[in-house]
Amino acid sequence: MRPIQILAFVFLCAVIALGQTNKGGINGTVIDPNGAAVPGATVTVTNLGTNQSTTVTTSESGAFAVASLDPVTYSISIEAQGFKKAVVQSVKVDTSSIAAVNVTLEAGTISEAVSVVSETSLLNTETGTTTTTVTER
Repeated sequence: MRPIQILAFVFLCAVIALGQTNKGGINGTVIDPNGAAVPGATVTVTNLGTNQSTTVTTSESGAFAVASLDPVTYSISIEAQGFKKAVVQSVKVDTSSIAAVNVTLEAGTISEAVSVVSETSLLNTETGTTTTTVTER
């Protein structure tokens, strides 16, 4: 009978250990200045140590949740059409816990950005000569 009790105890300990997690999460709600939910807002959670990000969209009630995050510090940016971008810095996620972040977006205009990138030409149009660069390792 004794070996069965030991085996049952070991099995129980293994089940309890599987229930533990070393991850955390962030959840919250995004509202406008009047207290109404902002559905469809883009929430980006960025790990400040690795710069790795996770993006989610708020629900109809303005809620969002990001699970399975490493226990480190994050920044959160929230964007929605017709509102100014909001950034929450230094949100600390602890092991086996959920950090609550509720954000009120300010009304604003939609901003557009155009990024123009030009590359140098490989053809010399001033003297009519071409050059080649060889790099050795």
